[in-house]
Amino acid sequence: MSERDMLVFASKFARHGNINMVYKVSKQEPHTDRTSNARCYATHLLTACFRRADLSRAVQMFDSLEKESGHQPSIVESNTLLATYSRVKDKEGAMARFDSLVNAGFRPNSSTYAILMKMFAKDSDYQATQMLYERAMSESVELSFEMVDALVLAQTINGRVREAEQTLEESLELNLKASRRPEVFVEGDQSRTRMWNTLLGHYAMTGQLDKVAALQKRMASANIAFNSATYGCLISAFCIKNKPEVAMKILKSVMPDARIRPTELHYAIIMSSFIAQNNVNNVFHLAKHMKSRGLKPAVSTQNALIRASAKVDEREKPDGLGEEANFTATRAEKLLDQTLDRLDPAQLASLGPIIYSGSAPNVALYASYFPFMIALYGRHKRFDKVTELYDKFLSTSRKFDPEGKDPAPILMLSALMTAYHEAGEYEEIDKCWDLALQQAKRVACPSNGDTSQPGWVLYKHRHLLDQHLNTYMMSLAARSRVDEIATVIESLHEAGYALANINWNKYVQVLTQGDRAPLAYEICETKLMDGWPGWDQMGSKNHLKRKFYGPLSPKGWERERPFPDYETLVYLASAYLDVQAMPYGRGKSLLHEFERVAPRAVEAVVRMPRFEFDELQARLLSRD
Repeated sequence: MSERDMLVFASKFARHGNINMVYKVSKQEPHTDRTSNARCYATHLLTACFRRADLSRAVQMFDSLEKESGHQPSIVESNTLLATYSRVKDKEGAMARFDSLVNAGFRPNSSTYAILMKMFAKDSDYQATQMLYERAMSESVELSFEMVDALVLAQTINGRVREAEQTLEESLELNLKASRRPEVFVEGDQSRTRMWNTLLGHYAMTGQLDKVAALQKRMASANIAFNSATYGCLISAFCIKNKPEVAMKILKSVMPDARIRPTELHYAIIMSSFIAQNNVNNVFHLAKHMKSRGLKPAVSTQNALIRASAKVDEREKPDGLGEEANFTATRAEKLLDQTLDRLDPAQLASLGPIIYSGSAPNVALYASYFPFMIALYGRHKRFDKVTELYDKFLSTSRKFDPEGKDPAPILMLSALMTAYHEAGEYEEIDKCWDLALQQAKRVACPSNGDTSQPGWVLYKHRHLLDQHLNTYMMSLAARSRVDEIATVIESLHEAGYALANINWNKYVQVLTQGDRAPLAYEICETKLMDGWPGWDQMGSKNHLKRKFYGPLSPKGWERERPFPDYETLVYLASAYLDVQAMPYGRGKSLLHEFERVAPRAVEAVVRMPRFEFDELQARLLSRD
């Protein structure tokens, strides 16, 4: 085999993250003097480490380059190492390495700044991203598509949408270059398309179909080509609006007509939307369609199939008393075991989306399969299964993380808290809450690591503890410790976390108990009623409840939209009836207080229609 062929093989193995094979090929170099190709093999080895997100090995290889290869690290090798730091979300390590390289004479280029800017932009650290952008310009570094894309991403994530729009328009007049070897360092296109897709994705995930259409029209007028991600944004927008059938037509017809091949992510988005509608048949249909197109299962599609399989298991659960203890998600567990058996860290070599807050990529590869199943068995009070699944998670962790460096991910802690709440194990919930706070602090802190000042939480992570907080509030209420919740909320606000709609609703529900009803009404009025359309806007009574639970209720992407849940209004109505039943003087005084602090909430409660056969109203409003 020729020297050139050996290098080609090494390059292919590197792109697939096969470090051992790259090393083996390098040792079989046919020439006795390997120094001419030493730099190439070193680059391939570092690229393989990047693909596998193996930072410790990348650092070891990089630090030994001069000793073993007899040359100073090149800019390509240095950028590959920085990209590996970025991939495992080690911001402090990346900047420390960057500073040491600069002090040693390293001159960063556009790829260097693109790597670092994207790392901070993804973490919503706008100040750090902007600082790097300005530093690059001060050093006369040629601006690249990827650098501007990172700036647009940081602006968009931080709610600076107008600035992002302005940056995109101004970029049309700039002579931008593509960073060197972007397929390795920056996960994106060399064209302008990715920059525009960033803002397009924001509009899609916030359900603004009109702005999605307007921005796509602007892209077309500026001769910016659509790509796979562009259509992914459009698919996401229709799924957010509960129109997965339209999204499926885009996937099956529009994209093929445009000669753009759908990816696993397109399928996963639509599958998740069908799951939300309890339409599992279409989920399995899409899985077959994806397989027929030669696409292999990804983390996201396997998660969707596990959820769909669990829904089938729940449908087939025997009815009757005492059956909860016998519930087993047979199909879902079988699929989970098959998925875990096929896992290989080399899957990280495909730069597909593995999104799991607070986790390194190796953890994200397997951890995302467990929270749903743990929460599922917790709801069905199968605590033996919860323990079994958590033990399976730990054994899988030891396989992928033998040194135990990565703690349980934040979403895993949320699932465990839910299960512990069902079991009444409140001390375990306290432990999970404390651990979640520690994990969130590690994930949400700014690049300088300073958490001593108020508001230190990065904007992107302000809702990191939404689900954990709800379970923790319920556990405090169950122990008659409702008054402690205000202190918890105050400390979260001081750090910079924001309470979501679900949190304010749950807090109001908890406060309706006992003599805290006036505070419940006041919080509902100030935090939730601004988004209340009134019963008259909800349609006919026959369809009112369905609509209330449907499109008018806030979606996940509307976390901060003020809107009282149906359950919240029923709890408030129950408190209202309790006050009416009090002795005349006391009851009248409290009703006046309700009307004073919460006139809109009182009106919504008083005008609430009664639904026949509604279990919640029957349980909370019946006074027979």
